[in-house]
Amino acid sequence: MSSIIKLKRSLTPGSAPSSLEAGELAINLPDKKIYSSNGSSVFSVSGDTYNAVTQANVAVGGADIVLTVDNDSLSNDAITMVGSGGVVVGRAANGAITVTDDGTGTAATLTNARTIGGVSFDGSTNINLPGVNAAGNQDTSGNAATASQLNNAITIGGVSFDGSAAINLSGVNQTGNQDTTGSAATLTTSRNIGGVAFDGSANIDLPGVNAAGNQDTSGNAATAAALETARTLGGVSFDGTANINLPGVNAEGNQNTTGSAATLTTARTLGGVSFDGSANINLPGVNAAGNQDTSGTAANATLAADATKLATTRAIAVAGAVSGTANFDGSAGISITTTIADSITANTSGNAATATALETARTIALSGDQVGSASFDGTGNISIATQTQANSVDLGTHTTGNYAASVTGTSNEIEITGAAGEGTNFQVGLPNDVTIGNDLTVTADLQVGGGLTVDGNLEVNGTLTYIDSTTVTIGDNMLKLANTNIADTVDTGFYVQYNDGAKKFAGLVRDASDGSFHLFDELASEPDQQINFGASGQAVLNAIIDGGTY
Repeated sequence: MSSIIKLKRSLTPGSAPSSLEAGELAINLPDKKIYSSNGSSVFSVSGDTYNAVTQANVAVGGADIVLTVDNDSLSNDAITMVGSGGVVVGRAANGAITVTDDGTGTAATLTNARTIGGVSFDGSTNINLPGVNAAGNQDTSGNAATASQLNNAITIGGVSFDGSAAINLSGVNQTGNQDTTGSAATLTTSRNIGGVAFDGSANIDLPGVNAAGNQDTSGNAATAAALETARTLGGVSFDGTANINLPGVNAEGNQNTTGSAATLTTARTLGGVSFDGSANINLPGVNAAGNQDTSGTAANATLAADATKLATTRAIAVAGAVSGTANFDGSAGISITTTIADSITANTSGNAATATALETARTIALSGDQVGSASFDGTGNISIATQTQANSVDLGTHTTGNYAASVTGTSNEIEITGAAGEGTNFQVGLPNDVTIGNDLTVTADLQVGGGLTVDGNLEVNGTLTYIDSTTVTIGDNMLKLANTNIADTVDTGFYVQYNDGAKKFAGLVRDASDGSFHLFDELASEPDQQINFGASGQAVLNAIIDGGTY
């Protein structure tokens, strides 16, 4: 069986793939069109249908014929034939052919004469235009009154205006300012200033100002009997029609004097220094050298309520076998240093001070787990011989060190024979069916004669692991190889060994140098961390490679 390659495909007429990898192919079966991609856009590589349309040539006149490609997004995949003038045929990068006018063509006359400024012109001779280079006028009727847009935009108030839309002017109908720099020679309308006409063409003199005469001061300013708007003076309304009295000034009451003054009307003495508020002052004994007068009751106060220390220092003493004294004036706490007398007299009546033996000897005995006794009369030291009582020492309670209270085995793992007791010998063995519930570490060779079932994880550390089985079944859906290849420095994959007269190897391996997979065959040396693919052949793959649909 040979391999079959199926391109990504569609059965929908007119359908194109939305995206393709660079160099990937796709086919529309009804349209018989093949598509590919350059990595940024999809384009067709066969099966295009061209449509011809005509359009006016605005630049040079005449008409163009444009052939465009159906179902293709490339703007330059077209053939354009431009009428009039010289003709140049060019080829675009993608193969499109363009026929264009190079502007070098000429004609002696126009096929059809044209009217310019009311004068017929066929190109055979120059013409004069009335109102331009000859006497007369040009007909300027046209669409100026109704034109929707100016041919050339103009600037109004700093804003470009071509007539296509309304504009906003800064300082006129939106926030901002207009540039009003500039001047006029005269005023359009002359104005009177102080009875003299002024249009800006010359300076003027005003009578009563800089020329003999008077200004008309008619009005009520000089003779007004009342203010147009009453004002408040010192809290009292005043309109000029009558005198007013101000509380705290010439009438009983007070003025609101909140606020501040630059200086005091009358200077005051602070700490012996005159102060009128016009400048800072320094006080002796406060922020300057000197002393403040502290005459008053502080030095000789006798009342506890206002005294900070005693007028007379007092001594506080401790007497007896322990003695000591310290001075106290109330300004701070004190501590008293004490002294113990060299000898203390006590009542020692009797023979306790000079006795060398007890009048009656006494027995000192030990009881409990340890027993023993000895007679003591004070004439010498004694020692007591002790004896441990039977069954009085509890292991673990009265002893330290290691001991076994009991020995038990685990089901299907360890068997123990022998009951706990003094002098018991325990026998430790394995049951017939051993079950290991936890991790098992074997440091030497292990041979299992029967079946081996591992319920947990099985970790095998070593250089090689041999499995000599007829069938190997793995239940996991993924087979992980090279889990320590973190730095991607070794080739990874799987291979098989065969012999066609000589031992050879074949397999599927990923090349760590470029990330590509190699399906190789005929390799004479067994693969290791890096494979010399140049020494192998390419294996034959019989498969169906299906790109799917779009």
